[in-house]
Amino acid sequence: MKEEKAVWVSKKMLLETWSGLNLYTLNRFISEMRQNPKFSKSVINPTHKLVFIKLSGFEEFMRFKQKEYFKPKSLQKNKWSK
Repeated sequence: MKEEKAVWVSKKMLLETWSGLNLYTLNRFISEMRQNPKFSKSVINPTHKLVFIKLSGFEEFMRFKQKEYFKPKSLQKNKWSK
């Protein structure tokens, strides 16, 4: 089995790859990824201005968001409730 090399991109490159995504939404998604232990390893901040996102991790996160979006409201986790 051939091992694939991880592809890391900047925010600018990610916005070019995912047309229709704007910077405000991308920043929100990156923040959510950092807070979720499953996706936090897909975001690297080597400096306070520089951000790299693992392309495969971002795609997995988007699929996770899609699954959450289509869940019935009664099954969705409300992060504001206790």
